[in-house]
Order: sequence, then structure tokens, then C-alpha cells
Amino acid sequence: MAKSFQSKWRQLLGIGQLAYRRTPVTALLDPTVPVGNFPTGVAITPNGLFAYVTNEGDNTVSVINTTTNTVTTTIPVGTSPLGVAITPNGLTVYVTNVSDNTVSVIDTTTNTVTTTIPVGTSPTGAAATPNGLTVYVTNVGDNTVSVIDTTTNTVTTTIPVGNAPFGVTVTPNGLTVYVTNVSDNTVSVIDTTTNTVTTTIPVGTSPTGAAATPNGLTIYVTNNGDNTVSIIDTTTNTVTTTIPVGSAPTNVAISPNGLFAYITNNGDNTVSIIDTTTNTVTFTLPVGMGPFGIALTPDGTHAYVTNNSDNTVSVTETIPFPTTTTLTSTPDPSVFGQTKTLTATVTSDA
Repeated sequence: MAKSFQSKWRQLLGIGQLAYRRTPVTALLDPTVPVGNFPTGVAITPNGLFAYVTNEGDNTVSVINTTTNTVTTTIPVGTSPLGVAITPNGLTVYVTNVSDNTVSVIDTTTNTVTTTIPVGTSPTGAAATPNGLTVYVTNVGDNTVSVIDTTTNTVTTTIPVGNAPFGVTVTPNGLTVYVTNVSDNTVSVIDTTTNTVTTTIPVGTSPTGAAATPNGLTIYVTNNGDNTVSIIDTTTNTVTTTIPVGSAPTNVAISPNGLFAYITNNGDNTVSIIDTTTNTVTFTLPVGMGPFGIALTPDGTHAYVTNNSDNTVSVTETIPFPTTTTLTSTPDPSVFGQTKTLTATVTSDA
């Protein structure tokens, strides 16, 4: 059972098993999909038809059909799979195996592992560049990032970064990689043309997840240790604001239109929804127990959340708050030629 399984990433980062708060699931949730033991990472194919979920506790990847929300196949991979990235053409999935220092490469047409790539010590996060030619893998055990050439499936270079690198994201133009360093509370910024660290940004305590907005101007970073999200301006590479969220935030996904950031709170079984215009939490959605990974469908209508303490994936509607608009006029009634004021009032139905 998940309760008796001690996650490898928790051991590596010194994060103890949390006392989860049981929260009833609301009507905003669609089906909850049973998967493998201790699901962690999740990624959705570019066509939106399949979600790939890493099950750290039983060394498998569950493939969910997003039309039926059922597991169609289960793929054996390496030991303690955690991070997952899919190439932009949707043909290949890269899975980091924390305990055997490898990355499994899955062919999505056959859903089989075609090769296994040795990387650094205890690989965790993975992110593919927009052109699909490179995958960046964070190695929490040796403070490096492995750069994989997807045409040869070999590591071409290894980049020293901060202490205990965990999460990773690539900007939409493919020029910059942001890496969260859990043990020194920083984010390393990598120039992809030179594969060197150009700057290091102080953020909150124990940063884990990171995601870039579609316009590439902002990076959202979850700080697992102080229950906040740091907002980084990519033009200056400085933190512009810090947002309080739920307990032990782990990962973040940005809506395709860039208007909302979705934060998994591993400690209180919720997802915080941030309005990226105001950078405030507008809604909190209860999900399963121990939410960790999150991915949005390409059309932005649904989020898939891995719940690593109840071995499920929550499928949620991403509309953060339905609204009602009421139009009033003053004066009412009025006469011809009289000035009228029309007022539209938008209220939340949540």
C-alpha cells in the first residue's frame, strides 16, 4: 500500500511522509482513475489523447486514455520512476528512474521501452525542448543536469548546477532552462546554446516544481518548504512576487492561454488555482490524497493530478470559477434623449 511505501524523492530531499488531511472530493472532479503504486509524474501527449503516469512504487508507467479515463496499458520501466517528458511530436516518452540512475525511453506507438540511457545520480525531473531535439534531466544526487540528444539517445554533456536539483522547465523559445535546487533554495538558469549556468536566482524554501508561461515571460516555482510560489521575471531573472498557497506545494502547470497556474499541494490534498494577471489564488480545488504531479490537456479543459498516497489520478475540470453576469441600467425606465448608465456585474457561482 502507498502508506507503507517511502518515496525515494522524499528520502533524497529529506522530506518526511506528511500527515495527509482527508478532504471530500467535490462535484468539480471528473472520474478518478486507479493507477499503479505511488504515482508521481504525469505528462499528456500533444494530441491530448493519452496521459503517461509514472508509478514510483511499482516501477511502471500507466497509460491513460483521456477519452475514457481508463488505463489502457502498463509499461515496466526502471527502478523508482519519477519524472516524465514527452517530445513535441508525441512519439517518445522519457522517464527518469531515480534508483538506478537511468532514463527509460518509451515508443508511444508500441508503448514499449526501446532503450535505457545512463545519466547522473538519482535523476528526477525531465523536460524536452520545443524542437524535440534535447531532453534536460535533473540529477538530485550529484547536483548536475544531463543533456540528452534525442536523435541518438545519448548524454552529450553534463552541467553542474545547484544543490539537489529537482524540477526543470524549458522556455517556449527553447533558449533557456530553469532548474529548481531544493537544498540551497535557488533556481539555476541554463543557456541552451552553451549549456552553461548564466545566473542563479534565490527563491523560497525547498523549491521543487517549475513551469514557464506560454509567452515565456514568467516562471512559476513551487516552494515545498514554505508553502509559497515564487514568480520569476525571465527578462531580469529576479523574483517579482511570492504567493502563499496550500501545504507543501510540489508541482505547477500553466494553462495553454497563460491565464492560470495550477499548483499541487502535497500536504493538504488540494490544487491552488492562481490568476496569473493578479497573481492571487482565486480557487482551491480538493483532489485525492498526496497530490504531486499535474498536467493539462492541450485544449486546457482538464487537469490530470497524480495522488501518490491513494494510487489514483484525479481528472478535474480546469474552469476555476463559473460566473453569472447581470446587466442593470440606471435610470430604468428612461425617456428618449436621457443619459443612461449600464452596469455589468460578474459574480462567481463557485
